[in-house]
Amino acid sequence: VRLIISSEQTPRPLNYLALSHVWGKSQFTKLTTLNIQDLQKRISPLDLSRTFLDAITVARRLGVRYLWIDSLCILQDSPEDWRIESSMMHEVYKNSLCVIAASEASEPHQGLFKTRDTLEFTPFKVCFTPEDQPKDYYCLLDWWKDMRKTSPLSKRGWVVQERLLSPRTIHFATPMFWECRELVACEAYPHGLNGPRDRRTNKVWSKLPFSRWKDPLNLWDHTVLTYTKGFLTRPEDKLIAISGIARLFQSLFQDRYIAGLWSKELLRGLLWSVGKHDLGEDKKDTTRAKIYRAPSWSWASIDGEVTTGPWLFTVTKHLVDVLTTHILPLADDELGQISYGHIDLAGKLFKLPEFDGVLENVRVDDDDYDPWSFGLDDWSDLPSQMDITYFLPIAEVRDDVRRINLNFHGLLLQHHSANSGELTSYHRIGFARVDHNGSIAGTKSILRDWTEPPWPIHELGTVRLV
Repeated sequence: VRLIISSEQTPRPLNYLALSHVWGKSQFTKLTTLNIQDLQKRISPLDLSRTFLDAITVARRLGVRYLWIDSLCILQDSPEDWRIESSMMHEVYKNSLCVIAASEASEPHQGLFKTRDTLEFTPFKVCFTPEDQPKDYYCLLDWWKDMRKTSPLSKRGWVVQERLLSPRTIHFATPMFWECRELVACEAYPHGLNGPRDRRTNKVWSKLPFSRWKDPLNLWDHTVLTYTKGFLTRPEDKLIAISGIARLFQSLFQDRYIAGLWSKELLRGLLWSVGKHDLGEDKKDTTRAKIYRAPSWSWASIDGEVTTGPWLFTVTKHLVDVLTTHILPLADDELGQISYGHIDLAGKLFKLPEFDGVLENVRVDDDDYDPWSFGLDDWSDLPSQMDITYFLPIAEVRDDVRRINLNFHGLLLQHHSANSGELTSYHRIGFARVDHNGSIAGTKSILRDWTEPPWPIHELGTVRLV
């Protein structure tokens, strides 16, 4: 076993496998500038983790000579190499023959293979006798759904891209699953799982891409929701770890990608919300990234589950206009890491009353509390009384599901500490719903100087969001 520098090889088609695994907290051999020469000569099995050794065994059993493992194929002590290779990682998985997924291993020493009780996933027959007419049914626990939601690998942010872009994946789990462009199967059902759509393959690159979704933008929303539930070892990879999927959607939308949002649907994209909103001491599910990686108006600035798109409502009218957008990428890729971004909107700001009073009225422990009507992006960083909070209406919406009349959805903003040119800049701290009388989330808290749209042009101003 040795390291191959592919750029130094004679160009030819190569079949290779790729490993998808959890790094965990254990120490294991990684590629560095210090050992790259040695690893090109030989990699001792004693230096490899059990998961890596098992992956090599799988490759040999399948007759595949080459195996790609991130920690052994990207220099781990070179930020420049990481920036280049991580931006191309989607190509690695997309072009692989198959991905080996160490789905149940939370540490690299746990490996792919383990002793299992096959009775746990063997279908069993149940005889049901309605009105003296016996009929046999076969029962199988929904291991596929459980594995995708609770396995150690499923909790990694990177795995969303690795799984959706790969042409085939073998999941080493209980039971073993494999999926390709046509079906998902397992040991108990080798010819494919039958059932609801979410149990079948939902690879985004199918022969008829997005054909199951009336609106491909909803598929993007679903992907972001799944992605933000995952954990990233390097939080600064938030935009990189989904850039491959974003590139695929970009080819479909023919649109500019702006820090996780789409230019043609920018106002819709601004109306994201955190997954759960609760003031309880142990339920601060989302936090704002401490180190800058995206503007405050982007969901990529948040650690934790985020819901994008109007899942429960229909936008009937936009209340702001987009004037300019500006993104400064760290490298040459707008789909990767960025160092700065702002958008300028033409709209009308309204001051909130004292924030403590708003929080008192919007009681999250109240049975009537509606988490889709008010929420902070980071409940652990509550605004002080000295901070003025503004509401920027973004859109007039109609909620057909819950039969709520027309309301106004918008962003909660505060002055940004750093000056952004000549314009006063603001950063987002949350979102809110306001009804026609200016009531915040249907409470007794009323916006100051509230008036209903449309507003005269002279009352509109340029609002820079950073």
